[in-house]
Amino acid sequence: MPNFGSGTLHPITIPVGVGNAPSLTDWGPYPNCAVSLADYAKWVGYNEPAFWGVTYDGQELNDCVKLWTEQQRQSIARALAEAQDLMENVINYPLCRKWYIEEKPFQCNPLITKWGKLIDVGQEIENEIALNEPVSFATEPATIGPFATTVTDPSELEVFMLNTDRQVTPSRIVLAGGQCTIYIPRSRLVLPSDDSAIDWVGNAFTDMNNFTPAVDIFQRTTDPAYQASILRAGENCGYTADQTCLRIDNHEIGQVRFKNLPNVSSLCYSGKYAVRLYYSAGITLLNPMISNALIRLAHTLLPEHLCNNCDQVHRLWEKDVKIPTVLTAERINCPFGQSDGAWVAYKRALSIKLWRGAVL
Repeated sequence: MPNFGSGTLHPITIPVGVGNAPSLTDWGPYPNCAVSLADYAKWVGYNEPAFWGVTYDGQELNDCVKLWTEQQRQSIARALAEAQDLMENVINYPLCRKWYIEEKPFQCNPLITKWGKLIDVGQEIENEIALNEPVSFATEPATIGPFATTVTDPSELEVFMLNTDRQVTPSRIVLAGGQCTIYIPRSRLVLPSDDSAIDWVGNAFTDMNNFTPAVDIFQRTTDPAYQASILRAGENCGYTADQTCLRIDNHEIGQVRFKNLPNVSSLCYSGKYAVRLYYSAGITLLNPMISNALIRLAHTLLPEHLCNNCDQVHRLWEKDVKIPTVLTAERINCPFGQSDGAWVAYKRALSIKLWRGAVL
């Protein structure tokens, strides 16, 4: 059964006999979606293989090459997710595509959804596209496919480490003639290792046992068959749900209208009914200024700096957590915090906020 709005839906199991992977009991999905960890590494100028704990000859000649651990990546992923949540609750729309089930009192038609920038109406579904699809490491980036698919929108495709719910960010997806080819830098496909061990020295780029030999590919999209229900009180504390359809009047503000109202005789009501809505909302292309704001805010949410051996990243972190000695009243009352990174993020949130009025 789909777990609507939850992101990934597959069970976590370990590829038996592959690489040097430890137990995956706590090795779940990264919770952030607006700024991927691959994008984060690029934004802060970090050596990407080192960010994923991968080593290669000559790596020491680059800046920012201290190997990140899984715990450190999880910490920044959680901070990015928290920063995204803080901004979304100010701007009134998601910063990446999300699916929602919303229940609210039904008083008027049309009505306004909680989240703006609607994409479509219907339930979230996940379709299997290719399971255990081999990865070719003959070139860099690694390639997957080509394989046959009827999907036409590359943004609907999601790639996961084999038999896990750990999503991997491709660098490019090409759809042409009913065939799909996916390109992913090898470092992003590294299997988990015991990077908490004292003698851990990283995962060699040239050792193929360190990387997943295959991936699972799914399509996440919307099923328009179930869009909304009118809920009416029934007997014995239950209720009846009459299925109906929606029309989006205004994608930007999230105004929807019921195409038909089964067993309901008027346009406005007095709290007798409730409604359950299924829809997706958000923006699919993140403005670089928003990405920058999310990263700066995420830095302020970290308990401490994660990479003490990289001067460049450390300077960024110090800049974001700095609190001026003199604060204005607005700065003191900033809901994101008083640091420079929090203040920049809050001002950016206000500049892109979706202002909406109620439908009367």
